[in-house]
Amino acid sequence: NKIIHPPSLPKGFDLPTTDFEDLRKEYVRPLIELNDRVNFLTATETKINSTRIVVAGDQSHGKTSLLEALSGVDLPRGEGIVTRVPLILQLRGVKEGEKESATIMASPGANNGIEEAIGISQISDKIKETTDRIAGTGKDVQNKPITVKIFRKNQDDLILVDLPGITRVALEDQAGGTTKS
Repeated sequence: NKIIHPPSLPKGFDLPTTDFEDLRKEYVRPLIELNDRVNFLTATETKINSTRIVVAGDQSHGKTSLLEALSGVDLPRGEGIVTRVPLILQLRGVKEGEKESATIMASPGANNGIEEAIGISQISDKIKETTDRIAGTGKDVQNKPITVKIFRKNQDDLILVDLPGITRVALEDQAGGTTKS
């Protein structure tokens, strides 16, 4: 096996010695925060596109489990339809010495866009509570997203989106479904 060495720099040309992580946090983080704000303001806009990892598919086929594995965050789980509103997880790293934390915010029409500070261990319960407030306690699905920002140590900046599952026939207690009398 032959070892390939990168070409050497011209004489007198020095690369900056600044740590890449410092550059990323100083220059890239403000752009990511701006992107998050644009995403929030254009959540229902179809002409503006930004990069996200989105899971879509049939109901109860592992979309939420996949996002749990990717994010390391406990999300609501159960029988039947659990994800009834889009869930946007904004994963963010914290600087050394900063406290790990989380916030949750319902879409502007559902909660006046008020961001609530929550503990990381409360994320699953707060998502369920907010979903029930937006979509009711039945099985209805709403297009009013919940945004959860999670700030943790050693976390890469990433946006994950969990969409409600596709159902072929409306479920009982769901708009368009039949109800028992």
